Amino acid sequence: MFNLFVGSLFEIYTTLLGWSFYNTFYTLLSITGVLYFPFLMALYTNWSKPYESQEGKAASVTSQRRMQVAVVTLLLAFSFAVLPVIALNIGDISYHKVCADGGATVVTDHTTGTETTAYSDNIGDFSDMGEVRIPLYWWFLLSFSSGINNAASAGVACVDDIKGLDQQLRNLTIREPSLREEYTRFANECYLPAKSRLFAGLNGRLGEDFQNYVTNQLNLLAPDGDPDPLYIGSDFMLQTPGFYEWSAYTPETCATTLSGCSFRARRTVSHWPYNATRDVNHSEADVTAGLPGMPYCDEWWETTANGPDGQPLGLKYKLLNSTERASTDITDWDDDMGIIWNTRRILENTYALTFSDEELERLTISRYTDREPPPMTDDQFFRSAEVVNNSLSAGGYAAGLAVAAESAALPILGAAATYAAIDVANTLKDFYLTMFILKSAAPFAQAVLLMMMYALMIFYLVVSEYDLEAILLMTFLILAVRFFTPLWDIADYLDARLFSAMYPDPLNELSTTLTQGINRVILDMVMTVNYIVVPVVLFAIMGMAAAKLGKAANAMTPLTKPIERTGSGVGNIPKR
Repeated sequence: MFNLFVGSLFEIYTTLLGWSFYNTFYTLLSITGVLYFPFLMALYTNWSKPYESQEGKAASVTSQRRMQVAVVTLLLAFSFAVLPVIALNIGDISYHKVCADGGATVVTDHTTGTETTAYSDNIGDFSDMGEVRIPLYWWFLLSFSSGINNAASAGVACVDDIKGLDQQLRNLTIREPSLREEYTRFANECYLPAKSRLFAGLNGRLGEDFQNYVTNQLNLLAPDGDPDPLYIGSDFMLQTPGFYEWSAYTPETCATTLSGCSFRARRTVSHWPYNATRDVNHSEADVTAGLPGMPYCDEWWETTANGPDGQPLGLKYKLLNSTERASTDITDWDDDMGIIWNTRRILENTYALTFSDEELERLTISRYTDREPPPMTDDQFFRSAEVVNNSLSAGGYAAGLAVAAESAALPILGAAATYAAIDVANTLKDFYLTMFILKSAAPFAQAVLLMMMYALMIFYLVVSEYDLEAILLMTFLILAVRFFTPLWDIADYLDARLFSAMYPDPLNELSTTLTQGINRVILDMVMTVNYIVVPVVLFAIMGMAAAKLGKAANAMTPLTKPIERTGSGVGNIPKR
């Protein structure tokens, strides 16, 4: 008969459940006669009060008038707000998101209760509940509030869930033991030794020529403060001989060069084929036994070749292929497209920028491996203000790193700052998780609260004796709770905009959990206000409106005084 729009997919089913319980309780109270208790109380009250205060004839006139008003009022309230008359089917309830894009209203995720969803697969079609009906007044109210909510949400600009993406990336972790072991090996046998050589080169401990060599390479491959050397798959490492890069040398020719030999696996790596030029440490017995090869660091990381098992040999592609699909925490997440595709869409829509596949892969891998050993938190040292200032004053990023590395105090200060950042991050981890759960759980709490309000409304109406003021109060409460949906849409918009303003460089700042700082705490606290305090304020406003409503009812009392005075006057006429 009508289409009712709700605030979440879950609410489709709780709405029908709530009104189904209402029907059940209505039938129960009707059979027991409790449903008609307000009529009896109205008759008794309007008979006893005049009889106690007035003479017989006057009391009968007053009682008659009061009963006429009470009966008409009760019948109207009962017929429109209590008696379930309009059929409500699961297909009448829909969920969709409404927002504005360039002035045009965008409606997405339109879903009805008859469509297959994660909930309907288990809940069913409610055919076992029989016919569910809803009173005419509440049908009108829900339809009216649907229009109000849609109009309010349509005034909010469309945004992508950037905070949800951030949390999703934080939750990534390597679950495959073999892949975790290989990643740890690569970090210990390639990345950490290469980074130590970088430190030593910048400090001049490997000679002035090597220091100039590293500085020139950094200025070429990591200009303008680019933190590329801090990434495990760094372009600097991959393209610089003496670190990962081996294309110009072999183990027999690299020792006499300025760069020295680059790094490689220290022992065989599963599925890697033997290469006679590279695997000079293999004995004839090893070759005969088919022992796997020991890859160079650059090919170990980025080769596109497949092994004998048909799986990628490059660690980079193993990590990308094993990255878990995102959960349903983000409402517009496309599980079929994968995390890289969804990350691109959300970041490009939020920041109005274009990102390359390599940049997105780097972001994803950084977060994917962030919780794995060995810890790379000392990289925070390179992000210090001293390094940035030195890079501006000393002729480039490489020079800035060199000046910072030569200071005896800076590494200590950098480490202290790093451990402080780690401590803050660990302390606030539960807080961030709580905020994320709160945001995800809010629509569920709203749906359950509305379901209980629908289900128990019949008891409220009976106890209030079908009072119009009580019905109006319940009207305000339902409107308030349903209005949480556009309030949360506004909160999501503010959250995305403030987050993008706080982290203008997502590729670098979102790639580490060390972005958990005081500004992030403030942002989450502000968003907590939007998700919790604002609905509470709305309830307070509704409470004040209810108080005004009570005063308005009391203000109607003088209108009944003439009737009472007339009755009293008639009762006080001297008898003869």
